[in-house]
Amino acid sequence: MIDEIILADNKFDIEIFNRNLEKLFMDVIDSIEKRNVDSIKNSVASDVYYKLNMIINTYKEKNINRTFKNINIESIDIENADITDNFITIDTKIKVSFIDSFKGYTTNNIYKMILTKRRGNDNYSEIDMKGYGYILTYIDNI
Repeated sequence: MIDEIILADNKFDIEIFNRNLEKLFMDVIDSIEKRNVDSIKNSVASDVYYKLNMIINTYKEKNINRTFKNINIESIDIENADITDNFITIDTKIKVSFIDSFKGYTTNNIYKMILTKRRGNDNYSEIDMKGYGYILTYIDNI
């Protein structure tokens, strides 16, 4: 599957992709803690931005502050890749453990994150995950 992605995106590097995906996950967590998603606006699709904003607005209305401690990303796996003439869509699963102040105990979760990149624009790469690089188009509930 990785070979197919590389054929479609010659700039794709699994180590860089995983590092950036880990950073993006941490940025999502950080935006929930800070109750502000503006810092990740350029890295997520509009529907993901809207979804996270709705979650944060609910927390604000209910005066809920979530903090995450001892975050450990245990693994990142590419589950599937859908390559079309216009897009590369990569389905990933991230296994994470952390202490969630909202729940009060260590949780072990697997999150599905889908990232998409527009094909045919070599001015952008997955390195920044912004613009026409890979952006987060789906995430499980956090």
